[in-house]
Amino acid sequence: MSGPEGLAFPMMNSKPVAPMKIYILTDLEGAAGVSRFSQTRDYRDEPDQKQEARELLTAEVNAAVEGILDVDPDAEVVVLDGHGNGGIDPRIFHPRAKLIAHGPIRPPYFLDETYDALLFVGQHAMAGTENAPLCHTYSSISVEFYKINGCLIGEFGARAILAGSFGVPTVFLAGDDKAADEARQMVPGIVTAVVKEGLGLDSIDALELVVAIEKVFNVIIEDEDVGKEAFGSIRILAGFIQKEFIGTAKNTIRAAG
Repeated sequence: MSGPEGLAFPMMNSKPVAPMKIYILTDLEGAAGVSRFSQTRDYRDEPDQKQEARELLTAEVNAAVEGILDVDPDAEVVVLDGHGNGGIDPRIFHPRAKLIAHGPIRPPYFLDETYDALLFVGQHAMAGTENAPLCHTYSSISVEFYKINGCLIGEFGARAILAGSFGVPTVFLAGDDKAADEARQMVPGIVTAVVKEGLGLDSIDALELVVAIEKVFNVIIEDEDVGKEAFGSIRILAGFIQKEFIGTAKNTIRAAG
């Protein structure tokens, strides 16, 4: 099986006779054109944003399915809608692939040793990754990081390890540039397709955060360059707030004294 520019997918299980069986794991935040969390959530007053994002992701998934079928017309392709509130539009989903719809299912999400390879489409980087668009690890609210044996891992890493426990190699990732870097560090030789470059956090959420930071911590971000640096990641932002908040508190105490 070949990837972009004729690269062979690494470590593919060898089954010369039987058709390939491929598992594609999807998420919404890593698709091209998806750059705001508002595009990934169900807002009653802005339903078109989420629908547009679903269509963008589904088009990328369909392209991946077509690529697989070009190599093996008899391949079985199973796609997991891995986005929490649903990222695939079944109305335009590839007719030759099988869809595991989002819902209350638990790992391993019907993945097992019968598959030849695992592919990721629409993947984002792990929480705390600098300048990574919409990065998080399972929850953008409640999870700061995951570690295994002292090593930071994100959703990609956790699921690649899960697949490896069944002897299924992870061979491809399509997503933002930071997600691709993360994948290459964990799986040397993996084929990646970078569909967008990250410049920082969601701009709309960042604007809301600026207002909230000023109200809650009395920390005002007026310098644009300082703001860009502070919003590089959640971890950097937390350190910036802590530093500025302590400084503001000290100045307030001095003024009161």
